[in-house]
Amino acid sequence: MVTSSHARVPWNTIVKALAVLSRPPPPKSLFRAESGVLAFYGTRTTRALLSDLQVSQTLLDEPGSAHVHRGFHRLYQSIERDMFEDYHAPALLCGYSLGSSLAMLHALACCRRGVDPPAHVVLIAPPKTGDRNFTELYDERFAERTISFANRLDLVCSMPFGASYVHAGGIVQLSFRSRFFNHDYKGYRKAIEEWHNDES
Repeated sequence: MVTSSHARVPWNTIVKALAVLSRPPPPKSLFRAESGVLAFYGTRTTRALLSDLQVSQTLLDEPGSAHVHRGFHRLYQSIERDMFEDYHAPALLCGYSLGSSLAMLHALACCRRGVDPPAHVVLIAPPKTGDRNFTELYDERFAERTISFANRLDLVCSMPFGASYVHAGGIVQLSFRSRFFNHDYKGYRKAIEEWHNDES
C-alpha cells in the first residue's frame, strides 16, 4: 500500500533524513541530534537487542487503551527524561529499524509533555510498534506529517508477528533484495531514491 502521506513530506526533507541516518550515532547512544533533526537508530547495543526480544505488550502512558511493544517502550523510557532536558524541538524526526519505533514514541511524548511536535517524521524499515489502538492514536496526531518506507522482503518490517501488532504511520511499500535479510540501510537508501525517481 502506498499512502498519500508522502505528498505532505517534501523530498528534500526525506533526503535530509537519509543523510543523517547514514552517519553513525555517538558511541552507545540510540540517537543523534543535529541541525533541527533528531534521528533514532537501529539495534546497535546489547541493551537494544534485549529490548527487541521483549515482544509482549504494555499499556502506553497516554489516555485510552493503546498498547505497545514492551521492550521498545522500556528502552524509550530509559532515555526520555534525558532527552527533554534543555529540549529544542526538531523540525524533522526520523528513525531506522528499531529507531522508527523510538521515533514514534518520542513524537507522542512531545504531545504528552506539551512541547512542539516535529513538523515531519520519516521512518525507514519500521517494525510494528503497537496494537490497533496505538496505530489510531499515532495516526490521528501524525499521519499527515509521516512517511514510512518498508521493504516487503524485509522480515523486520513484519515483526512482531501476530494480529495484536499493526503498522502505524502509513506505509510506502518497496521491494528489493539486499544484505542482512533485505534489511540493509544502503539498500533502503537506494530503493527510496529509485522510488522518488519513479514518482517524479
